[in-house]
Amino acid sequence: MSDVLGTSIYSQDEDHATKVLAHVLANDSLALKAFVHLATPGESLQQDWEIQTQVETDRGHAIDLLLLNGNQPIIVEVKIRDGIRAYQFDPYSKYVERKYGVIPKLTWLVKKPRQVFGTNAKNAVIVTWNQLLKSLEVSTNSETVRFCQQLKQFGIANLIEEHLPASSLQPRSVRILEAIQEQIGGLEGGVEENTRTPISLHVGRKEWNMHWNRRVWFYYQYLGGLRQQTGPFGFVCHLILYNKTMDEFCPDRLFKWSQIMNSHNLRFERNVHGKWNRGFEIHAPIRIETKVGLTGAFAERIPKMEINFDTKSDVAVIEAGVHYLNWGLNIIDECIAG
Repeated sequence: MSDVLGTSIYSQDEDHATKVLAHVLANDSLALKAFVHLATPGESLQQDWEIQTQVETDRGHAIDLLLLNGNQPIIVEVKIRDGIRAYQFDPYSKYVERKYGVIPKLTWLVKKPRQVFGTNAKNAVIVTWNQLLKSLEVSTNSETVRFCQQLKQFGIANLIEEHLPASSLQPRSVRILEAIQEQIGGLEGGVEENTRTPISLHVGRKEWNMHWNRRVWFYYQYLGGLRQQTGPFGFVCHLILYNKTMDEFCPDRLFKWSQIMNSHNLRFERNVHGKWNRGFEIHAPIRIETKVGLTGAFAERIPKMEINFDTKSDVAVIEAGVHYLNWGLNIIDECIAG
């Protein structure tokens, strides 16, 4: 156990902490039972579990922790320093469904709870490291005891009660975005909130039948900036050419789609090499031959924000949103047909 519990956990390394947790669960039946109880509240599942870590899917994604038994897999996304990303469960769930023919249970293991929107993310159980610590402290297993000591010593769990905060989402924004999606119809995806983006619709037409359909990211954004929560607002529509987490890399598609989008006088942007949250403008046609360092590329209208509507009228807001979102969907239609 000494080499498993090593020093990486000192720096709050998520992959190593996951490995240690998996070791504890595999070697302490009481700890395993406690964890499953937290991950599946109100259910009684059999305890004959196979525990896997860093499970690579057939599409190149890595599941932090996967618990398997005869009838109910549990996917666990482990977070320590990183924040919750609503989209992360989507490829994991599809992989498990394809491989095992069962819809998995989903669990976030995080330092601080928060409300999450997203097709799969909103159905996931949120377990905090504090809750896990309290559940494991009943065990007398020496390795579990040491693991609990390290969770406290290195600040992963601190025994301070954490409660799910009131959602940062404005109820009106959710209602409006859901109404826009409903009026258009035939879309997969839905309302999402992530730590670094405004409330949004992340959608695509079901009929596109691509490896990844959710090519339109439609933001409900306040004029005061990403973190602003009140005041005047507008809509921003991003057309996704590539997303490292969800997509297949296809240089020919990037080139062809950028040509078609360029005919609509769109602006293009990609990420700074290896970075998710920093980007720079690029010009069509886009010629990128390797996915090394590429995390995303998108196109947007100039000006990107639609604000020409009465923000006090839900009818006017929804009408403007339907028009703008349809604009984005129609361009993706043209790219696919092209």
